Amino acid sequence: MNTKEKGRLGERLAEDYLQKNNYKIREKNYYTRWGEIDIVAEDEGSGEVVFVEVKMRNSNTCGYPEEAVDERKVEKMALAAENYLEKKEEQCDYRFDCLAIVGDLASRKATIKHYKNIGLS
Repeated sequence: MNTKEKGRLGERLAEDYLQKNNYKIREKNYYTRWGEIDIVAEDEGSGEVVFVEVKMRNSNTCGYPEEAVDERKVEKMALAAENYLEKKEEQCDYRFDCLAIVGDLASRKATIKHYKNIGLS
């Protein structure tokens, strides 16, 4: 499985996870000049718009997936989120989340950790 296929699988797992946890998917793979937001969702519990970064690894051997979401990545997400909200002409509460997925492709099992409200320090 190449990197692109692994990314698509991770995003499908993330989408299923979010829907099962009361999130409404608004958009997937939202592209801007600052980068891509993997998933834009709405937390139906809080009403917040959630910009989700999905990171998937086969194992933790090379580090945990969430370690790849650094301050620079969150800064780019913030710029992309501002672009999204401007285009949709929305003023609302929003946050940035990370779904860290470690998946065993052979057994088709995955562990998902949901980090809510990741942000700039």
